[in-house]
Amino acid sequence: MEDLFDENPTPGESFDYRALLKELWRRKWLFFIPFILCLSMAAIAIKTMTPIYYSSGQLQVRTDFFRSQLLNDPTSNMRGRRRDLDQEIRTEMETLLTSPTFLESIVRELGMEKTLMAQSMVGQGPALDESMAVRLAGNRLAERIRIELDGQHLYRIGVVATDPSEAYDLTRFILDRFLEEYRKMRLAPRASTKNFLMEQKDIYQLDLTKSEQELNEFMVQLSSSELVGNPINMGNLATVEERVQRAQTHHTGPIALEMSVLEQSALPVLGALPAVVTYAKDVGIKAIILELTDFGIELMTRVEGEDPNDIELGMGRLRVQINNRVEEMVTLNHPNLGLLGQNRLSQYIYFSLYSSAEKVVTEAVAAHIWNYRQFLSQQPLQSSHLAELQSKVAHYNDLVLTIEQEITQQRMNLEAGMSDVGLQVSIRKKPILNPVPIEPNKLKLAFMGFVLSLGLGSGLLVLAVFMDKSLKTVTAIESTLGLPVLGTLPQINYGDLEPLRRRRRLLFWFTIVLGILAVSAFGFLVIYPKFSL
Repeated sequence: MEDLFDENPTPGESFDYRALLKELWRRKWLFFIPFILCLSMAAIAIKTMTPIYYSSGQLQVRTDFFRSQLLNDPTSNMRGRRRDLDQEIRTEMETLLTSPTFLESIVRELGMEKTLMAQSMVGQGPALDESMAVRLAGNRLAERIRIELDGQHLYRIGVVATDPSEAYDLTRFILDRFLEEYRKMRLAPRASTKNFLMEQKDIYQLDLTKSEQELNEFMVQLSSSELVGNPINMGNLATVEERVQRAQTHHTGPIALEMSVLEQSALPVLGALPAVVTYAKDVGIKAIILELTDFGIELMTRVEGEDPNDIELGMGRLRVQINNRVEEMVTLNHPNLGLLGQNRLSQYIYFSLYSSAEKVVTEAVAAHIWNYRQFLSQQPLQSSHLAELQSKVAHYNDLVLTIEQEITQQRMNLEAGMSDVGLQVSIRKKPILNPVPIEPNKLKLAFMGFVLSLGLGSGLLVLAVFMDKSLKTVTAIESTLGLPVLGTLPQINYGDLEPLRRRRRLLFWFTIVLGILAVSAFGFLVIYPKFSL
């Protein structure tokens, strides 16, 4: 039992603050003991914790505004929007830094597994082989690497260690290797795509060769004069017929009109039109027109979708050569004419030669079409099989051409990636040797000890006051029991109960001290090291 206090509270007052303050002061040790113990445990943690050092470097990633019809945007594989690019790149970096392959390569290059193997030989545990040591060293290294966003397009990569020189050397080495591996990682999908396309090209090229061989063998078996050197097949028949009709219409319309204008321009120069046949018999012009005719037939009979640029460039080159040769011959044959007269004659002769070459091309292609249709009407079964073989050849040829274009684009993307086009990763700040440990943080530990001691002490004190249901005043006895108090004793002698009461008090305080020590030790020595970095 506690001593009874005969107090008279202020009339009308529902809560006695002075009585509460007295109770708090009477149990003051419930506050001071946790406070002293927690601060002492914080001081012990500061003294006993191993110092941790940190060294880091800063990376910068530049994503230039990218627009190209030939190259792929290197950020196009990012799933999020462009403003989420930083988080996407950080995830890629973290994946690479924590990948077993990257960690094991670092461990093997630095020989970290050898240290673990030597320690296991000296210790009492089982000895580690090389693979187990590499894996264990890689896991420990992953726990020491830190990566975080350090601003827009900025990333900080660092390493913690118990030695400042080790943290600095590891950070510098990991940054260099990381840049190299990160570039390889970004180029890996493009390289694998290019290799796959090259393998497929070889397969389709082999199929094309086989189909061409089957077509040639079938052509030899037919021995038909209509098909020897005939570029017409079922794949381009309709398209070529349409082109021939357009060429014939163009030749009888705009070409004939322009020819008439040039005749009227050249006629007054000599009083008669020059003999174009004389120029057509020239060896140089004859060879050029022959080559021009071959180009014209190839251009007119090409499959729809094929790129005609190479053929048109060749024809343009030949047209320039004809024009130059005609101008030379006109200058030699008519040296007395002025520059304007020679120019009019050259234009008329050049256009006559070129239009005649176009007419020869149109007639030759029309003859090929007639011969092919004659073959279709006379030998329907053979023509059906021939069309099938020709379609097969055209199909594989299209596949080969398409894959060649894709391979060229992938090769350009690889070279652009090696040059960091569109996405550039570089070291903005190199690591520095930091001799000041980041842990233990004395200020943080002291503040943590103060807050923990304040919380434990205040909690125990408030809990003890509000859990105490004993009656301490006469008024409380009368209001609780509903009976009048006749008198009070100034002091109660516990007698034989005093030793038992003292043991209970000692056990109570011993339990409180042990609980406080356990909570503070777990907080400072277990939780704090886990979440401090």
